[in-house]
Amino acid sequence: MVEIDNRKATLIAELEVSRSEIRNAFRSCEYQLDLAARVRQSVRDNPVTWLSGAALGGWLLSKILALRLGHPAQSVVQSSVNGNSSTSPTQQAGLFSKLFKVGFELAKPALLEWITSRVTSLVTAQSSGVNKTKI
Repeated sequence: MVEIDNRKATLIAELEVSRSEIRNAFRSCEYQLDLAARVRQSVRDNPVTWLSGAALGGWLLSKILALRLGHPAQSVVQSSVNGNSSTSPTQQAGLFSKLFKVGFELAKPALLEWITSRVTSLVTAQSSGVNKTKI
């Protein structure tokens, strides 16, 4: 009977070790598949690299678009100098709304982190204030 209990305890211990290994492997897989979290962490770790890469990518994109569209930046500058603007106010508003959306999407993680820190500090300040009034 003691031998069966020892064998049962050994099997239970082996099962627990296997379960913890499976949990760790699952967490590792989740982290590897969560591309957004990995990119956010990389941006936090290396902001200068990401900002310079974004600037370089934007510059290259503008050059590619200028070549494909026949130098639209020069025609906009010339039309504004001549006084005849080829873009209507609704087109400009659409462009600004798209730029705002892109800017907001890029700033969203920083804004959420800032809001979270502010709310946390307010809650801790209020909870410490409540504790002072009770004492």
